[in-house]
Amino acid sequence: MFTLPYSPPSTPLLSHTHRPVLGILNGSNSLTYQRAWVVKNISQSTAQVDALNTLSVSILMNIRLHSNQGSIITLSGLTVSATPSTTNLTVAYPAANPQQVFGSTAKWTQSSGTLRLEISSAGAGALEAGQLYSFSFQLRNPSIGQQGASVTISGSGSALAVAEPMDSARLLSAPLAVTDFDVKFIAQQTSGPGFSNKISITLSTSTLLPAAGTPQIKVCCLTGFTSPESLFLSAPPEIELASWDLVSGQLVMRVVQDLQSATSYSLSFFGVNSLVGQDSPTIDIKVIQGSTTLVSQKMDKGENQFQPLLINEFIVSKISESTTFQGDLNTSTVSFCNTDFNAS
Repeated sequence: MFTLPYSPPSTPLLSHTHRPVLGILNGSNSLTYQRAWVVKNISQSTAQVDALNTLSVSILMNIRLHSNQGSIITLSGLTVSATPSTTNLTVAYPAANPQQVFGSTAKWTQSSGTLRLEISSAGAGALEAGQLYSFSFQLRNPSIGQQGASVTISGSGSALAVAEPMDSARLLSAPLAVTDFDVKFIAQQTSGPGFSNKISITLSTSTLLPAAGTPQIKVCCLTGFTSPESLFLSAPPEIELASWDLVSGQLVMRVVQDLQSATSYSLSFFGVNSLVGQDSPTIDIKVIQGSTTLVSQKMDKGENQFQPLLINEFIVSKISESTTFQGDLNTSTVSFCNTDFNAS
């Protein structure tokens, strides 16, 4: 029995040289799972209904896509948008990362929510492996609220980049997340002049409204009260009173906990109706975060005498008596009419 001498090899049995092969970054490393998309981020600038919305995209690939082989990047699932289909949707680039790899325009298909970006030979000419590229484009938000879109990205041409879900920003920064109130109802308890009147509000948002940044909900203009100057608001823990102005009838509330989508929140307060009759005023509701108005809508009202701040009033048109003699039984007759304030 004998032992052979052993000396370790001068180079590892598996050498990871990290060289590109066939356009694939680190393609020489046979033990590495090769993904096309290393960075695939998307976010938006505004969640306001009907607003022109800037969507920002950053991508980094570990394969190379070249313009002379018809390479195309496709973003899919950008539904629903109010921007009609076009072959010339403007593509913009940040000053800090100005490579105009897709040229100045792209093809947009509204029905499928698809943006087709062709690598431009007049620009960078290729998407290089390991290089971060950023660009943006604008779509108009729909007129009603919706959850953020589930966007996928794919590539074809000189190398195949299979479709993968994009990494979307969260909450109201998610692409095409549009917030509004799908329920925004207000009603009153009584239309009697001088009566204590309970105002009830029910709200529900189409998307989660985060408390981060402490957005404010403003209801205006609840005019027609003679009091109170200091208001007590009955509200769920997610909402608290910020301010109340009796003269303008503006109620301001703070969102202190996230408002969940499709969840009803009920609020109420009491005021004393004016002695002077009036029609129900126009009442608006807004959500404001910092200097940005996220939502601006008219509230839906109760009907007839339940319309908020509708106050009835009677006008005496005639009064008469049956006798003027002292000691006689006298019958007084009053004729009046109801003011036309849509009361039933």
